[in-house]
Amino acid sequence: MGFTIKIVENDKKIKTLITKSLVKELNIGLKKTASSLIRPIRVLVGVGLRRQPEYYSLDNSLLAASFGLPDGKNRIDEIIDMWLNNITVRSTRITSVSDKFSGGINIGIVDSSYSDVLAMQASSVTTEKGEALPWLEWLLKFGDQKIILDYDIFFNPVGRSRSGLAVMIQRAGSAWGVPSQFAGTEDNNFVTRGLQTIESDLLRVIERTLKTTVRI
Repeated sequence: MGFTIKIVENDKKIKTLITKSLVKELNIGLKKTASSLIRPIRVLVGVGLRRQPEYYSLDNSLLAASFGLPDGKNRIDEIIDMWLNNITVRSTRITSVSDKFSGGINIGIVDSSYSDVLAMQASSVTTEKGEALPWLEWLLKFGDQKIILDYDIFFNPVGRSRSGLAVMIQRAGSAWGVPSQFAGTEDNNFVTRGLQTIESDLLRVIERTLKTTVRI
């Protein structure tokens, strides 16, 4: 017994039908990918930021003393949690024009202006005179700039100190800035370095997730 198959559509029509079906499957898969990526990306980013030396130094160590933070760890944890909660993963609809596909996954991790976290109460500390010291902005943006003139820092003080670790003392001609080993600029600070350390892990997570959610 023999079979005869007759294709009634032309090549162009068949190609259009295949492309339409492919685009549909890709869009379904990418939506699943986006929702599946949020949690692992948040975990990886949290790990990358919290293993930076700045994080540990804000916990009752040099940076905590330099900024006068008695609760440095709580503050930086609150700030990191804000970054993690603001992470976005969205799929953009796949379209096809002239055999070319466009669309995919958009991942937003940290606002490069840092405006979201710099507006937080945790990112500044208030002095006894009622002045707000934006310690996080100094740490992220000011680099080696001298910030407070005619003052120097004295460690292990006896007497009143916000952190109990250090105190600022007036000294003509002196100048204080973020300790050089921690000084960061907008494009090179503990956040950018922390994210760089997890780049390969992020790519692996994205690739693995795509393989399980996009089936074509």
